[in-house]
Amino acid sequence: MALKASTVSNARLMALTRVVDSAEKACEDAERLSGRFWQRYERIRERQWRDSDDEDENDDTISQDSNQYERNEEEEGFDWDERGRQISDIETRLKIEATQAYYAWLSEWDTYFKVHHSQSLMQLHAAMRSKLPIEIRNMVYYHLCKHRSTVYCGSVRHNANFQDFSTQGKIEAEWHYAAEAYSASTLDVHEPGGWLLNSEYVGCDMAREVAAVFYSVNEFWVSNVSSLAKFLNSDRSQTGFKPYEHVRGAFGVNITTTCGNGEQERAWSSTEHELAFLEDLYINLKTLALITCKQQLRVKILLYTGAPLRLTRYNGERRFYNIMETIRSPIYDLIYSDVKVEVEHMRASDHHRRSFTEGEWNHFSMNKSTWEDEKANEGRSLEWLPTGNYISREALDELDKDKLSRLLRERWNHLSPLDTY
Repeated sequence: MALKASTVSNARLMALTRVVDSAEKACEDAERLSGRFWQRYERIRERQWRDSDDEDENDDTISQDSNQYERNEEEEGFDWDERGRQISDIETRLKIEATQAYYAWLSEWDTYFKVHHSQSLMQLHAAMRSKLPIEIRNMVYYHLCKHRSTVYCGSVRHNANFQDFSTQGKIEAEWHYAAEAYSASTLDVHEPGGWLLNSEYVGCDMAREVAAVFYSVNEFWVSNVSSLAKFLNSDRSQTGFKPYEHVRGAFGVNITTTCGNGEQERAWSSTEHELAFLEDLYINLKTLALITCKQQLRVKILLYTGAPLRLTRYNGERRFYNIMETIRSPIYDLIYSDVKVEVEHMRASDHHRRSFTEGEWNHFSMNKSTWEDEKANEGRSLEWLPTGNYISREALDELDKDKLSRLLRERWNHLSPLDTY
């Protein structure tokens, strides 16, 4: 799959490669133009502040760009913001064109590869099966798919819950996504195991055998908890393969509950969105219980939280309480299923880390019998119930603030919520 278009004779593929090269150069030129424009802006602004241009007569930034900018930039009243928007629009248009060029190339390459190479890979696997026992084949697969470091997966192009969900943000994310795929010559670079687990390239039988080795010998980190269920259930071999039956060893999950965008974060913009986000968090985290080899599993969960901007301290405590209530059942069930679990908290304000499963901040210290009693008494064994586990922003206005602090203290041994959140 890493073959480059220059090694093949497909005329259309070669033409598309030239289109990509041209689009990439245009993006680079536009970024360079934008950078120099804003450098000039800063230089001229500094010069105006000093009320002198003697020191800037030989400014390299301006002289190098003498043929690429409008001289009226130095005139009083020049609209820098408008010109900046125009340049940004040009960059955006070029990135859209580059993204389209990447996808066109990838589509053509995908077709070319399947026609000219996938059959030979399937024949190779058939020959391996006829000559080599599974133990030897697994040794081959091990060298093909064993990573020296943690395999990061489950990232998303654009997290609408927390990231800027403007059109510009989506275009930028899609451009990076397509560029990375083009660099690897396959969209499968964004999938666990890459093209080796794609049955359309190597056949169903080989994809399944490689997948069994890939998931059993590597350590994983799922970058976005909303991708966890998909990761553990993804059957790219189209044979009924279940990754959760093979995962073992170190396994990490990142739970992001903010990106510091304040009121722009959709997850916290309304009670409806909050409930949808928390329920999705619960459902995905609960899928960790599917993993079969629990005694060989070491799960690390990184919980990333931040106090809401421009909102009351009680809203910060309310959010933290709701998040902890959501992850309570999945984590306790893992702990008492012979899984070694570590929960680490990262505070968004300064990226300070502390353990939530040991030491003075151990929030999961309940013993097994007490946990089983709680599940039996409160019906928490099967599902997360908003009526019993959730405090809405509307309810907070009517809630005794001391009650919220008491709930945090009683259920989580949480004495200074704002510091932790």
